[in-house]
Amino acid sequence: MKTSIHISTYMVEVLTYRKSGPRVIVKGYDTIALPEECVINGVILDGTPIIEGLRSLRRSKPRLFKDVSLVLSGSFVYAKRINVPSKINKWMLFQAIRDEFSDISTDSENLICCHFPLSTNKDGSKQILACAVERSHTDTYLAIMKAAGVELNKIHLAEHAILHYFDDEPEFKAQPFVLNLVDDDILTSMIFQNGISVFQSRTRLYGEDRETMVRGTLDGLSGIIQFNKSQNFEEFYHCLFLGLSDADLDLVRMNTAYPEIHFSNLELFEGVKGAKILPPNAHIAYLNALIPDGETDVLHGIVLSERLKKRNKPKKVWIPVLAGVVAVLACVIAVLWYLVAGVNYEVRTLTDYMNSPQVVSEREELNRLNYEINRATTAYDEAVIRIEEKEALPLLTRQLIDTIVLLGGDVITISSFSFTDTQGTVRISASAATEFSASNYVDRLRSQRIIEYIEYLGYSYDSAGSFNFSIEVKMYNE
Repeated sequence: MKTSIHISTYMVEVLTYRKSGPRVIVKGYDTIALPEECVINGVILDGTPIIEGLRSLRRSKPRLFKDVSLVLSGSFVYAKRINVPSKINKWMLFQAIRDEFSDISTDSENLICCHFPLSTNKDGSKQILACAVERSHTDTYLAIMKAAGVELNKIHLAEHAILHYFDDEPEFKAQPFVLNLVDDDILTSMIFQNGISVFQSRTRLYGEDRETMVRGTLDGLSGIIQFNKSQNFEEFYHCLFLGLSDADLDLVRMNTAYPEIHFSNLELFEGVKGAKILPPNAHIAYLNALIPDGETDVLHGIVLSERLKKRNKPKKVWIPVLAGVVAVLACVIAVLWYLVAGVNYEVRTLTDYMNSPQVVSEREELNRLNYEINRATTAYDEAVIRIEEKEALPLLTRQLIDTIVLLGGDVITISSFSFTDTQGTVRISASAATEFSASNYVDRLRSQRIIEYIEYLGYSYDSAGSFNFSIEVKMYNE
């Protein structure tokens, strides 16, 4: 009996199965409900409900936790298509993947890396999907599993599980298509050409009801279609979904602006023995179960990361160096002994002079003057800094306003600016045709180096259907 665990925003999924060759036979499916803001985008903020839920399930069903694999999905998983030489050892490949994500990771030296082969280029080099996970997140998941008494044999990434499934299904290699994977409120879209993933993007779905979230999936599809055209890829006429119910899919078909595209749910569980007990959103846990036992995973990446640290440590050549240091010290000690004997007399004479009442009085006066000079210098420096900040503020403010307006273009209408302090913080009121356009605009602002952070203050739809929103932007004030 094997078990696949997936932790999503609202629940912990525990899928129990048995393997018969490459086939999976579903034996059971249990869920543990999680409170709001316990997990956001795959990032665990409060592990206590997860630990308590798994402990309770272990007590009632101890046989479920004999051979356990965990699948990770969320914003902390980085993925990028890269080219690597045809012959590259595992250490160089591991470091090459780290280097690819050094610009977006705050701690690239501790990234846990893995990859999935995609295709071979004409020059013999290889295309791979490079993936990386922050070590802090893997440590959090491992600590939670350990506290719950769950021993993990494997940790896979959802991206790996998806690509593995389509790599083993020849019928998907005949024509291009788009796969939309819905994981709670995260939409992952992937373009496949000739059975190879050529692009993927991740979008946050906003909305209080399913209809609003479905509109978000269609907004995301618009961007995918435009990207496909810009890259001169073959046009696709099939759009597959994973994680949508039949009712959600009907909403997609009713609201789509692309009648030429055929929308359908991927029949992932069709013909799978025991799969009738699985809901549509059990796809990630099920795909994880399909990965062969022998494939490398995140645990293997953690081992490679530790070994790479040891390989990069400088070699210890302390024995010959120590012998040389001992010889030098012996010579130095002999010379110092000779010199100290002659210097002691001069030191005693100088000490007596420095401790005389006249010298002590002059030293105290010099210390007092030095203190006054330092205090005046500090006050002057602080005044200069304040003057420079006030002189630089108008220029920095203009740069911030130019950035906000230019990035909005014709899509975003800025209605007002409001400065809340003198440190480069501004509140913006604006409107967009769709919530997706507003979200893209905010993401572009976040990518600007001049901006330190962005925070939503509120949003609403007006009677004309426009999306009105307010944000607060803080500019770096170096």
